[in-house]
Amino acid sequence: MIEEVMKLDDIVKSDPAAVAALARHGVHDLELLQVDPWSTGTLPIDGVSPGRRVIRASAYLREFAEDNGYAHPVGNLVFAIDCNEGSVVAIDDGPPIPLPPESGNYDVGSVARSARTCAPWRSLRARARRSRSPETSSTGSGGACRRTSTPSRAW
Repeated sequence: MIEEVMKLDDIVKSDPAAVAALARHGVHDLELLQVDPWSTGTLPIDGVSPGRRVIRASAYLREFAEDNGYAHPVGNLVFAIDCNEGSVVAIDDGPPIPLPPESGNYDVGSVARSARTCAPWRSLRARARRSRSPETSSTGSGGACRRTSTPSRAW
């Protein structure tokens, strides 16, 4: 249920073992923590009865409130949360992986610089169409092109 998913952040942030695991992985500011649910399916979890309603949860760290958390996953750390109890029942805590430093944002300020260095999309489409079109070919007369009556393929 969506209500249970919405409580995942608070459940993880209030569990002392989860907070300690996050600290080992370099997460100290829990205000910017993002916790997302993933289906457990039928995968067994050590120490957890298969009859429990369990959600696995992965953590991501934002650098600011509007940041793309998925660009900064907290790797090798997964929480198993019992939906009935509203508690962390297991933690899969592997060796810490450094958080990626790159921004994964798609806003104008983040992508404007790289967008200026790209060729316009129309130019790329036209160039690709010319290089693959059956109606354009080199005739051997100084690189001139000839047109046939076959219409070009639409993109």
